[in-house]
Amino acid sequence: RREVDGLVALAPLDLPLQRIGTLRRAAVRRAAAEIEAALGPSGASGEPGGPRAPRVAVVYPRSPLAVVRALSPAAVVYHAIDDESDEGAAEARERYLAWERDALHLADLCVAVSEPLAERLRAEGARRVVCVPNGYDEARFVPGGPADPEIRALPGPRVGFVGTMRVPRHDTALLLDVVRARPGASFVFVGAVAGSDAAWREIVERPNVHVLGERPHARVPEVLRALDVTLCPYTDTRFNRHCSPLKVVESLAVGVPAVGTPPRPDLAGLAPHARFVAGADAVLAALDDLTHGAAAGGEAGGDAARACVASRSWGALALEIERLVDALLAGREDTDVRRGETARPESR
Repeated sequence: RREVDGLVALAPLDLPLQRIGTLRRAAVRRAAAEIEAALGPSGASGEPGGPRAPRVAVVYPRSPLAVVRALSPAAVVYHAIDDESDEGAAEARERYLAWERDALHLADLCVAVSEPLAERLRAEGARRVVCVPNGYDEARFVPGGPADPEIRALPGPRVGFVGTMRVPRHDTALLLDVVRARPGASFVFVGAVAGSDAAWREIVERPNVHVLGERPHARVPEVLRALDVTLCPYTDTRFNRHCSPLKVVESLAVGVPAVGTPPRPDLAGLAPHARFVAGADAVLAALDDLTHGAAAGGEAGGDAARACVASRSWGALALEIERLVDALLAGREDTDVRRGETARPESR
């Protein structure tokens, strides 16, 4: 058990041999009891003995649903942060889909991080689905702060990827074509590398490529500010088409434009500061346009980039989810939610 800033994190004892029904049921009872003990006897007023505050269970992909049922919460919210329905071998996909069907049956509200994922969950029979995308920390990701000096010292334009480079989730073949086509640009990779292939091995040997390794998370805003454009080259898979690209939003928040693949019609609202295109030629054209635009636009261009994600701070998104849960507990369905459409704040 750990408690940080009022949040309690539990790691219940994992009993072995849980394929055996008796042990599995014992593990569920034990986990539920630990959670009940952590929640304590306090009521809605915070005082012991008062009416118990309604409990809401928030589940994520592969959360133990049997434990959720044992807790008998007032409401269940499924936060669909990724779409793994087409990932891995056939057996793994079927296990995931079986878990998801159970979660959709149990959930009173589904919060999907992208509209394509929300549409798929509706097609699977989810009762209420809303789209709330990933956001950014508005206190840390601001334009005009310090920039990473090591990256700033590189020749421009500086095109960067920030995060874990996952092969084959990221399109290394496209990256290689782009790096070859712009030998005068500096391509910067900051973060861990998971996996490799022939294209990646050639990329890291190019003279205009700089693989700088991991930086502390607190320094990510400085890294992004040192770039002219961020590049998020995802392969064209269901997982990537249905994700909510966090680094694109964080980049825009510090005033730096972004280019990504594959095309994402659902993110058209981030244009022209973020562009999602197909193929190396389209990526090169977007990079050229945005690097020239960033140089010409200066501070005004950075402010415009941040403005297009102004409603997507984590604080604003948390308030939106809180509003939806409050409405759910009060028995008041929003019109948008009742129709199965996406509920959005007016400013989004």
